[in-house]
Amino acid sequence: MSATGTGSGSSAPDPRTATPRQAGAGRAWLLRTSPGGAARSCRPTTSRSTASTAGPGSVRQDDNSTWSHTVDLTLPGGQRRQTRKRGFLTRKAAQAALTETLTKLQDQSYVPPSRLSLRTFIEDTWLPAVAGELRPSTLNSYSRNLRLHVLPALGSAPLQSLDASRLTQHYQRLVAGGRKAHRTGTGLSTTTIRYIHTILRSALQTAYEWDLVPRNVADRAKPPKPRARGDRHIQINTWSSATLAGFLRSTEGERLHPLWMLLATTGLRRGEAIGLTWSCLDPVTGSLSVRRSLVDVDRGQPVWSDPKTSRGRRVVALDTATLDALAHVWVRAKADKQLAAGTYHDHDLVFTHEDGAPLHPDTTSWNFTRRLTQLQLPRIRLHDLRHTWATLALESGIHPKVVQERLGHANVSITLDLYSHVPRDAVRRRRARRRPVRAPPGDHC
Repeated sequence: MSATGTGSGSSAPDPRTATPRQAGAGRAWLLRTSPGGAARSCRPTTSRSTASTAGPGSVRQDDNSTWSHTVDLTLPGGQRRQTRKRGFLTRKAAQAALTETLTKLQDQSYVPPSRLSLRTFIEDTWLPAVAGELRPSTLNSYSRNLRLHVLPALGSAPLQSLDASRLTQHYQRLVAGGRKAHRTGTGLSTTTIRYIHTILRSALQTAYEWDLVPRNVADRAKPPKPRARGDRHIQINTWSSATLAGFLRSTEGERLHPLWMLLATTGLRRGEAIGLTWSCLDPVTGSLSVRRSLVDVDRGQPVWSDPKTSRGRRVVALDTATLDALAHVWVRAKADKQLAAGTYHDHDLVFTHEDGAPLHPDTTSWNFTRRLTQLQLPRIRLHDLRHTWATLALESGIHPKVVQERLGHANVSITLDLYSHVPRDAVRRRRARRRPVRAPPGDHC
């Protein structure tokens, strides 16, 4: 018997002298038999020498004529683990995918297949993980935007199935009609969509760092481009002093009239006004202290946000008419408590429902818009009452620095840039004397 074969013709050709076709046949023979001549198992041989290296895989043709590959993921001393991927149309495609998987195993970049959905990852894993790192208001904002604008469309998708194209298409849908929970059903603003993109990118970056996905697909997604800096003033609409006065006269006697009065005469933000507490009002000095904002209502409980800068914490002087309006609110609140008896929700808030429950920011804005429609007044946003106060103040000659401090801007350049539509000659027309208002004694609010 020669060293290269047997008389029966079942020997393997000598690789040193065989033709390419014979060498291929020899390799096929090696896959079918063991060195002793016994038939080999169809299962791949595993290598368990190191924890970072899995054994080689195998390629096979399935009953439906497609191809699949199997890779051994068993770690030293652990139970046997394999992963299999099916559906390849050719052996070559299956082999290429197998080679790619083995390469990733070798360089430790392989991510095991998972059916974990985006919703499950966001709600059960990511949000609880970042809860301790974020301000309560920021966590609430993340949760609310994901719940309203991401999870309804993408929540059921496996985390590993997401790609940049799918995210980009979703952003385009939000532009067209993202306000599904809004009465008008209009699209979201560019700023809001880019904010949602930032949240989603942060979540997917965590998934990447935890080896749940091979890459952060949000890095390549394309949210709508931000508007040019000069376009920011397009959204600022204001009333004349006559229109504002007419609105306040028309709403006098209504439950929300004191709130509209406060917003129109102080330039407070919506959350600062509806989050105002009685402990932050000082009738002696005729002022209020801004310490935090009510940004949401979650299951009947107010969600608070602290000012982002030190300038946001400020004392704001009140005029006589506004103080009188707040005095009426105080009397009404005492009556509400008596009527509600033990069911009154006392959060120390100035503006509430009849049972003391906090006003929701979005509902407050909607009530303002609805009232404008009924009165047939020029439509502006509730936030534009703040812009109206600032514009009228600058037009009357009040120094920009005074306006900046009252609005809580970080610096005066923000004020001048935001209200650049006010003619500079009006700003310079006269200078109001700055009379600093002392904060109420003690930090009790």
